[in-house]
Amino acid sequence: MASADQDKRERLLDGFASMLQSNGADATDVLHVLQDILLRGSILAVSGGMDSMFLMHLLNAVRLRYQGESGSPNDRSERERISSVSPLTIFHLNHGLRPEASLDEQLVLDEARKLDLPVFLEYEDTAQFARKMSLQLEEAGRFLRHRSLFRAARLSGADFALTGHHGNDYIETMLMRQVRASAMSSTEILPFCDELPVWSSLRKSRRLLGHLKLMRPLLFLERNQIQELASNLSIPFVQDASNDSVLFQRNRIRASVVPVLEDEGLRPGILWIRQHDWNSEWQRLNWKAATIPEATDDNGWVKIPEGLWKQATDWEMAAMVRSATRRLNLNPPTVQLLKSLQSYRSGRVSAQLRVQCGAWEMWSAGKGLWIYPRTGGFFSSPRATRGVDHIEVQWLGQKRKYRDPDLRLASYEDVKQYALLDPESGVRKTGRLKTIYQKESLPPPVRSNIPILTDGSGLARRLCLSFLEGTDRTFFLA
Repeated sequence: MASADQDKRERLLDGFASMLQSNGADATDVLHVLQDILLRGSILAVSGGMDSMFLMHLLNAVRLRYQGESGSPNDRSERERISSVSPLTIFHLNHGLRPEASLDEQLVLDEARKLDLPVFLEYEDTAQFARKMSLQLEEAGRFLRHRSLFRAARLSGADFALTGHHGNDYIETMLMRQVRASAMSSTEILPFCDELPVWSSLRKSRRLLGHLKLMRPLLFLERNQIQELASNLSIPFVQDASNDSVLFQRNRIRASVVPVLEDEGLRPGILWIRQHDWNSEWQRLNWKAATIPEATDDNGWVKIPEGLWKQATDWEMAAMVRSATRRLNLNPPTVQLLKSLQSYRSGRVSAQLRVQCGAWEMWSAGKGLWIYPRTGGFFSSPRATRGVDHIEVQWLGQKRKYRDPDLRLASYEDVKQYALLDPESGVRKTGRLKTIYQKESLPPPVRSNIPILTDGSGLARRLCLSFLEGTDRTFFLA
């Protein structure tokens, strides 16, 4: 059964990627963004209709592909421990408008349980609220959905909320706005990412609860493409009879106008892609969602051990990098940076990795994975003060005292070699500090600035690795 489920998920992901490519979107980029969204914690609004049920199965497939499913239950619990929030939570709101709404709710609950996903169920008397606020049902329902979804996102700890809007929804919304002579441009309608203000009520005494960071991952596709995949993979859904009602303008446009345009060659998904710079939208919201205070320790750095980052899944690796940047108060890694790291781990690129991401840098020569701010302590020179019987060295916010008044601080530009006296032959042998740097897998800025102590002979007497939580290398000449 597990094998059949996995095969279904792979077919879903392959079909989704194929349709993205046919519509002109980069499938790899889109899937990486979905992975990124899930990694940060997301809540998905599921009505029980075709679009949201399809998206629930799609996101679950992405989640399991990147998270990995091998290993014992203990391994799985360890993977879940990496993030403090569930990677995907399901939200369903019963608007109280249809007698069969309880069937929609039950379907969502049953499918979420099959996929082992947590669920928030809410009920609102939308008709009563619309009468009370003198609103149309559509407007009242939208307000209640956003408010309830915002609260559920807060409770679940999710950074992002997702909906099942697709390319046809974009066309319908654009036509509705044109009918009303709206000044909103087509590029502003249904963006990939949105940040919506959420209010406590619609009264004058209302207060701002916060902003809902909304994502619409299906805008690349068209309704018939989603229908084809959902049908081929037997994804269950309910048909809302109100979608056929001519009482609503959107339904009239959907039934009478859009089919004519599609017969003339309109491709809603392709049009949306050409009208929106979705990747830039994502980067802007991603940065804003992760805005954090300025670093309190500019000397900070993180080194992920070789055994951890080389054996981790892509999902786990991304989680470790994110954890490191949070610890250092740095902006989160971009999708492109994570792709570079994945390529490096797979051996498809050179022996060294050095990539920049805004204010920080990631480096590795095959051993530890170093993450550090580009203006931090690694790029600063050490300082020394001399005492009567010692020299005190300061670097990376730390101090070390060395009880040898003859030593002085030097840089790699001044001292590039060390010498050791062979105890058996009595012959002095020299070596290059560069060899030690390579063996220790030190990042370039560390090689330039790590404290070196010399006695004036032009040779290193001590390489101060203890500043990096290592052990100093001491070179005795006699």
